[in-house]
Amino acid sequence: MGIESSPFGCITLTGDDAIKFINQETYGKPKNAAAKSVAQGVLLSRQMQQNGGKITIELKHGHDHVMPPDR
Repeated sequence: MGIESSPFGCITLTGDDAIKFINQETYGKPKNAAAKSVAQGVLLSRQMQQNGGKITIELKHGHDHVMPPDR
């Protein structure tokens, strides 16, 4: 019961951990924040396709940030 990993990045869940993971994948529901993030990502992807792979990012008012100078 646990998580086994290899130096090549393979991860194997065993025992109770495997059962919990399968149940989460089958019956789990995404949180609202995750669903909103996916929706925003889909919208961004569609905008990129329509604009030949280009996007425009606008900061909302009040979120002006100044980047520190390179050192």
